[in-house]
Order: sequence, then structure tokens, then C-alpha cells
Amino acid sequence: MLGATRFLLIVMVSFGLSQAFRNASQAGGIDFYQFWATGRAVVEERVSDIYSERGRVHLGGRYLAEAEQNSSQLQRSVAVHRRVFETTATPFLYTAFGVLSSSDYDRALGSYRSILLGCFVASVVGIARLLRYSIATTLAALALFLLWFEPLASDLRVGNVGCIQLASVVAYAYLRILAKSKLGRVLAGVLLGLLLAFKPNVMFVVLAALVGTAFMRDWRWLLKETAGVVIGVLFAVVVSALACRSFTVWLEWFDAAWRLSKANPALELGNFSPQVVLAPQFGQHSVVVLLLAGAAASALGIRDVLGLRRGQALRRMPSEARRLVWLLSVGSLGTILVPQLAWLHYFVLAVPGLLFVLSNLNSWGTAHGSRWQWVGSAIAWVGLSGNLLSSLGQQFTMHGFAAILVLSAFALLCVLCASAGIAMLSSRSGGKRGHPVAASKWPA
Repeated sequence: MLGATRFLLIVMVSFGLSQAFRNASQAGGIDFYQFWATGRAVVEERVSDIYSERGRVHLGGRYLAEAEQNSSQLQRSVAVHRRVFETTATPFLYTAFGVLSSSDYDRALGSYRSILLGCFVASVVGIARLLRYSIATTLAALALFLLWFEPLASDLRVGNVGCIQLASVVAYAYLRILAKSKLGRVLAGVLLGLLLAFKPNVMFVVLAALVGTAFMRDWRWLLKETAGVVIGVLFAVVVSALACRSFTVWLEWFDAAWRLSKANPALELGNFSPQVVLAPQFGQHSVVVLLLAGAAASALGIRDVLGLRRGQALRRMPSEARRLVWLLSVGSLGTILVPQLAWLHYFVLAVPGLLFVLSNLNSWGTAHGSRWQWVGSAIAWVGLSGNLLSSLGQQFTMHGFAAILVLSAFALLCVLCASAGIAMLSSRSGGKRGHPVAASKWPA
């Protein structure tokens, strides 16, 4: 019976992979096009002027002319749409794409989408193993994400880097857990630094990781990890500056990013940040209060997860892996909820939190307000999936869809912080609670 269940789930995952790739292949990959073209200009043609208005116009015209000479319909359609580039990514990101991409746009885009899917699958499986999921539960969660998770579909359509960021966060978790030497902890920090220089919207993930170490008062490890972050950032800055033949390119990027943050793109352009989605309905002050409440709840949750009460480390969570996944989940939600700019594909970073609350379901009995934990988890899973309600016949306006997504992210943050409180209360009572997803262990 178990074998038949696994076989059915494998079929669903395979269908989900095929469906996700096929649906994305109809889109031109508008974000990937800019990464691919600007990266090639930096690496192959040594172009350094990529952030000025003149440079953006030049890049748009240069690659539009190239697209008109090629037979690729996808490249032509996206080039016509992007006549003037919107270069706001870091020089390190453009350098990486320039080094790794081929000159054939269709081939490069197809390969990149395969990489994104591979990163996403590896991330879900990696988090599942850290949380001691059974194989069947892992496959079921993966099938749900592949079939109904709209942030993943968005990342595949536009060709952004959300799945790569998610995979990097999971890789960091494994590096940190497996690090038994000074060099291992430094390498974990280097990965965080590279991730930060690649796309700085993950700064809250980096902060969560470092704050977690600081709260544990492990000062030597904190110093080594912070040194690793600095080394990673400096390496990325130097490599990309050499590729662009200018160290001032990072100052130009900072100016471009600052101007974008001030522009505060509207919801109609795809900005799903709480300030844009909720402020028109509830007022800017209400959004600020909501964010401050979330920050306070997160801080209290960090204290409880790390067992910090009156200076004693009680280590209430069952394992270091669970503590680390919790910290990274909260940091990832900060990437979604705090900035004034949050595209739909940013919500891919909600995956660690969704898997964490799913792993806690059996540990919520009838005590400690667990009924609200079940409700919050259901809201988070259904709301953040995006496509699940649509598949049930529910139709929403863009604003309604965005509001559901943002409020579901807040619900997930509340459930994560409440789960920290439950761990604290359980440790006081000395009770041991199991995890149903761990019933069938992964093979060694």
C-alpha cells in the first residue's frame, strides 16, 4: 500500500514538473532577458555603462537589433517589449549570468528554467530532510507546490532568481549544520555574502542567521561567520568590478536601486509589498503597526526558539536543524513583508516557513490555543499557493489576489512565532510531542 502511494505521488510530481515547465515555456522570460543581455554585454563586450539612462537605451537598442536578425520568436517579442532596459540588479548578478549563459537565447532560457526547477525541487527536499519528513509527505508537498504554487510559476515565467536564492538558503543551512571546523563556518558565511551580493533583498535572511548566532552567545562562531560574509561580499564586488572594468559600477548600481525604491512601483506593475497592497485600504499607519507587531513577535519567537530566558539556553526545539529552519523562515518572510518592493516571485521564499508549520501539525494538540495554529496554517498554505483557490473556481481581481497573498504571509509569520511559544510551553511541561511527517524516515 505504501509503495502504491509513493508511486502515485511520484507520478503527480512528474506531472507537476512537466506542467510547470510547459506553462512557463509560453512566456518570453522578461527578467531573464535583461540578465542574459546585460551579462553578455558586461562579460563579452566589456560594457561598463549599464545603469545610466543612456546605457539602458543603448542596451535595449543593441539587443533589439540582434533579436530582429534572429529566428527566435521569444527573443523578438521580449526585446520589443523591453526597448529600454531596467537595469537594477547588482553587477555581480549580471557578471554571473554573462559567464554562464550561451548566446542562443531560446537554449539559454530553456536551460535556465530547468535550473530553476532543479533548485526548487532540491530546496523542498532539502528542507524536508532537515525537518525529518517522510518520503511520502515530501512528495505530497512537492506535488502541491509544483501544481498550485503561483510564486514558483511566476519565477519560471519571468526567469528571475527566486528559486536560486531559495536553494542557496537551504545550502547555507546544510553548511552551517555540518560545519565542524572553523573553515566550515567561514564557508557558510561566504555563501551568505555571495547571496547578499547576488541580490540584496535577502538581507533579512542574513540578519536572521547572524542574530540567531548572536542570541546563542556563540561569539567565536559569530565572528567567523561574519568574517565569511564580508569575504563573500568583497569577492563578489572585486570580481564584478573587474568584469565591468570599473569599481564605481557598484556606486552606480546603488544609485539605480535607490531610485527604484523611491519610485515605489504600483500594484498594477506587479509590486506585492504590504505598503502597496494594504495601505490604500487600511492606511499607511495600520501597515506600519502591523509590521512593528510582526517584528516584535519575531523577536519574541527568536528568544523562545533559541531558549533564551533569563540568560539560560534551554534549547527547546527538538534539534539544531529545526531551530535553523525556523530562523531562516522568519528571515525569508522579512524579505517579503518589510521592503517597499516585493514582486510575486519573492514569495517563493515562503517555502521554508510553509514546510515548517506543516511539520508541526501533530505537535499541536488541544492545548495552548492550537486551534488557531491549525487555522493560521491552513490560511497560509491556501492563500500563499495562489492557484489553489483559482482551481476551485474562485476568481479574484489583482488587488484581491495580492491582498490574500500578503495577509497569508502575515498569517504564516504569526503561526511561526506561535510555534516558538508552543515549544517553550511544551518544554515547561516536559511533554514530548511527535511529528507525523517523521513516521517514515529517509534512507541513510
